[in-house]
Amino acid sequence: MFVTNNYITNLIFFIKKTDKICVKTLFFDIFADAVADCSPVIVRNQYAATGAGRILRLNFINGNYALPITSGDICRALSVSRAYMSREFNREVNMPLRDYINLVRIKNAKVLLESSDLTVSEIAYTVGFSDSGYFSAVFKKAVGSSPREYKKQRFSY
Repeated sequence: MFVTNNYITNLIFFIKKTDKICVKTLFFDIFADAVADCSPVIVRNQYAATGAGRILRLNFINGNYALPITSGDICRALSVSRAYMSREFNREVNMPLRDYINLVRIKNAKVLLESSDLTVSEIAYTVGFSDSGYFSAVFKKAVGSSPREYKKQRFSY
């Protein structure tokens, strides 16, 4: 598939303008296929010009947070180097990639704690943590209470 900068720009416009998750996911998948056909140099230039890199990184993380994703996975998916991705991510989001992934996981864990009967361990694994102890420590640092305390507070109202 031949991809032009105009094609990529149009896809970015649609991704930004829609609020529907399923539509964003569809456009992200199409966009990821389009980006895969571009050379890394063109992709980096397009990212710098439109902010597409930020959209793709955040969409990739938001769509795959439950998987054991690494910065290497994201770099391969977006055809960029680790150094470039790390530098741009820190510049744009103002936090390290690992912290952002954990933030997304904690946000989704809070939803599950509030709305499901899953145990804390089940929730930890569901949102992508491989160790429930580490999940509890990260959760407590981010939220200020342990997952069990958080769940009790939410159900006491």
